[in-house]
Amino acid sequence: MISVTIPIIGFTKYESQGFLVGSHLKKYESFLEKEQKFCSEERRLKNPEKYDFARLNISQGECIIFHWNTIHTEQIIGKDSTRLALELRYEAI
Repeated sequence: MISVTIPIIGFTKYESQGFLVGSHLKKYESFLEKEQKFCSEERRLKNPEKYDFARLNISQGECIIFHWNTIHTEQIIGKDSTRLALELRYEAI
């Protein structure tokens, strides 16, 4: 599955998603939260603070395309701002 994020608000590396590049090809220690926000099998990365997430500065009108299994975060760093984006997913059948 491919995921596409189109930012509407939040374009700097502090506001956009962070990615563990190549993580869709590796195994990471994870866990399931007791109460899920989105779906019943959404796993969380253990100790995410120890990893170096790649963060992008993008321009208005650009999008981010990534493999759905790539570990990513939507955390805003050091600001009291809002990140708003359209997210699309495509699965080839």
